[in-house]
Amino acid sequence: MRPVVLRDGPPAPLLDTVAALWPHAEVRLVHGHARGSDVRAEFALAPSARSPRMAIPVAPAAAAAGAMGRASAATGAGEVATRLAASRFLRVGGVRALADRVQVRGPSDDSLQDHLEESLGLPLVFALGIGTDRVNRKPVLEAFDLRGRRVGFVKVGLGPVARESVTAEAAALQQVRALAGSGIEVPRVLHHSTWRGAPVLVMTSVPTPGAIVDWDRRRIPTSWMRTFDRRFAAPSRRLGDLPWWHDVVERLASVTRRRERRSALECADRLASTATTALPVSAWHGDWTPWNMARHRRGLSLWDWERFEVGVPSGLDVVHYAVNVHTVADGETPAAVARGAARARGHLDLREGEADTVVGAYLAAINARYLPLAEGPGGTAIADRAASFLTAWQEWSGDR
Repeated sequence: MRPVVLRDGPPAPLLDTVAALWPHAEVRLVHGHARGSDVRAEFALAPSARSPRMAIPVAPAAAAAGAMGRASAATGAGEVATRLAASRFLRVGGVRALADRVQVRGPSDDSLQDHLEESLGLPLVFALGIGTDRVNRKPVLEAFDLRGRRVGFVKVGLGPVARESVTAEAAALQQVRALAGSGIEVPRVLHHSTWRGAPVLVMTSVPTPGAIVDWDRRRIPTSWMRTFDRRFAAPSRRLGDLPWWHDVVERLASVTRRRERRSALECADRLASTATTALPVSAWHGDWTPWNMARHRRGLSLWDWERFEVGVPSGLDVVHYAVNVHTVADGETPAAVARGAARARGHLDLREGEADTVVGAYLAAINARYLPLAEGPGGTAIADRAASFLTAWQEWSGDR
């Protein structure tokens, strides 16, 4: 069947991303299975071009099945069952039922595919995702060899924020090798380079079995977080004595909008003036949430390390996890942030005053992350979230 070029298809970012990764080729959205000799890569859109969840390789079948079968702790039982059924269907050739395709035609020289095949020394096919619309959105590719065996995950920093993110994750993955033997499994770096000015990171996958041990995404993995804390523990210090805290305040002071900057610095000053006792110090993942982890029978897998920092008050991950569970369930409102922070306090193994300081330090850190991003390129994607977290911090600070 001759493929028909479609006019209506997936959101532009998907096609734009494919075009950026094969810069000298023609990218076409087609309906049909015929493939010409000049097709360099081909993706099937699942479930369709109008609402694509994934762009998976047409062949080999094992690669398509492997891409479809992954899950995280945020994946509900029903969706996992659907993914596993789809994975089995694809493994026996079901990809032919997905007639909406993205084809890369013509010259493929200087493509990311060429770069990675030369760097890793083997031919590759990819599954592709670009994530949700956010300021640090970046292409994430799952790479497979021609037998369908997973090689690893690839992140490419195509924009200024994404470039910083990919570079930071490459550095973080070297540091978190200290978690070896703890039961927390993290990716290993296979390759780190630059392609057309963009940092490229290839890392191993970590176990994300279909049979996730715990479906309750609301349950904070505090025991694993304590294990993590112990691996990076440092001497206790007052909040104001931590270099990390001074960096947080500097980032808040860099905010250009006068009202937001003044409000954030007032909250930071109030917190620092009351944080007079030494706090346990460790590291934090920076984005430990249900969608960045998977519990399984051997332990816990944890990925997306670009926000990792050391020398921070212990417990920041607990607060971040609880707050994100509540904002996902109840909306990104100041009230939802406050409910998550209040729940986290009960899970912090600290005295009451110390727990309040850790919650305040988290709100300071997350505002120092969101407020500058809201002012940068693509900042509208995070502006509402930044405003909600600043309001939540102002209300929390005023109640103390």
